[in-house]
Amino acid sequence: MAEHVDPAGALVARLKNDTQLATLSSSRIATERDDDWPMPAFAVLVEGPRGGPGELELGIVEERFDFKCYGPNEREARRFSDLVLQRLIPRGATRTPSGFVLAHTRVYSVRSEGGRIILHEPNVDWPYGLCALLVKYSGVRVP
Repeated sequence: MAEHVDPAGALVARLKNDTQLATLSSSRIATERDDDWPMPAFAVLVEGPRGGPGELELGIVEERFDFKCYGPNEREARRFSDLVLQRLIPRGATRTPSGFVLAHTRVYSVRSEGGRIILHEPNVDWPYGLCALLVKYSGVRVP
């Protein structure tokens, strides 16, 4: 069912479409880290799906995705992960709802599974904020 949709691609595209995030990260937003990225720097890795409730009802899937939001230091990694979360989970009456269609995938909602934690990449000591998000999307490909 979900093999024809690309929720990770849709999430990456959503972040890359944001001018401020794209500028800060120099478009270092992907599902895999490129060895040519100058690190530590602002970057986002979208990892997943990592399981979760799965199919909620016919054609509606909810799965966990982990977002590693890197920064040049812990403080900036925290601030950058806050910015990423604001773009994916808008709050307040003047913001747009979290649903969108990108990469042939209809994303209905994005919500936090828990709080963000600051970690360091092993062996290289690059700080990042780890955010676990539950993404509800359609298992039916959007043309």
